[in-house]
Amino acid sequence: MSNIGLKIRNENEQQVVDIMTRCHDWLAKELDIESKMEFGRTCNWGHDAFHAGLWYNSTKQSVLNFRNLYGANMYTLLKIVAHEARHAVQYKTGMLVEEGYNNKTRHDGRWEYGTWNGEYFSGPYKEAPWEIDARAHEEPYAQMVIDAGIISQEELGFRLAARPGDTDHMIVRLDTETHDEIREKYGKVSLWQASAITREQDLANHDRFEDLVKPYFIKSKEDGKYYTNKKFFSRAVKMQMDHESTSKDNKSAIYKIQKFYEKKFQKVWKDAKKQTKITYRKDAVAFLTQEEIAKLKKAKASKNDMFWAAQKNVVEYKSRPATEDDLVY
Repeated sequence: MSNIGLKIRNENEQQVVDIMTRCHDWLAKELDIESKMEFGRTCNWGHDAFHAGLWYNSTKQSVLNFRNLYGANMYTLLKIVAHEARHAVQYKTGMLVEEGYNNKTRHDGRWEYGTWNGEYFSGPYKEAPWEIDARAHEEPYAQMVIDAGIISQEELGFRLAARPGDTDHMIVRLDTETHDEIREKYGKVSLWQASAITREQDLANHDRFEDLVKPYFIKSKEDGKYYTNKKFFSRAVKMQMDHESTSKDNKSAIYKIQKFYEKKFQKVWKDAKKQTKITYRKDAVAFLTQEEIAKLKKAKASKNDMFWAAQKNVVEYKSRPATEDDLVY
């Protein structure tokens, strides 16, 4: 699953993994539940979704998401582990038969549905009865672990540190508030992503892309699109056939060689795209006023031209430090 899998970056993270795994394993045994402790570092449900923990009932996995827990102490993480353990208990005992979510709302109002104690529920995430029940068991379950001496008082104060240069706490980006302020000042506007590079850098990337895909692909002078260099492809296949002493009648062997080079060409294309793609700022938004849009349309500006015109109007998002109340788990 995309939410699972953590490449440990430093000694701090290794210590956190060891402490939380130890606590989880003891609690799972004490509650008699099947659960495996996993870790991830993912952005689920969008950039402003602060999911800190997940429970996968189908695979019996409890996940801690480091991405949204930088700066948190071990007691906070222990409560999340306890919360997910309670979900495992809910499923095992039949209190919760099915559960799901509809990601049509923001992280603080995600729509949940499921059957709880024989009754169907559909409503906001924080009002879901299984979430209310899990939150009620966070501290009691965590205290069980503490009382059993599985985690020491010193370890409880230990924190998941951020990487150098990162903030030591989560940031809530105030999108709506920022957009409203822009509209209040400029009226109706068209919002665009804010580029992390200049237009000159983007143009240089286009030239670099062309160099990276040569001679595998050729840019058409008629429509500006890239097409497979068929002559180069045929020559590569022919050279490989000669190298392997492949007969022209051996269609199966020729097919394999062709497929090999098709994949090689595709890899060249993907790698070039990855190396030259435009990057965007997460902390800002660009916009165009109605007057600017009208002028650009009159000049028959392309969508790309409009994007770069919007980069002249960039506003950094208002933000605030996130709290435990912002977390979803």
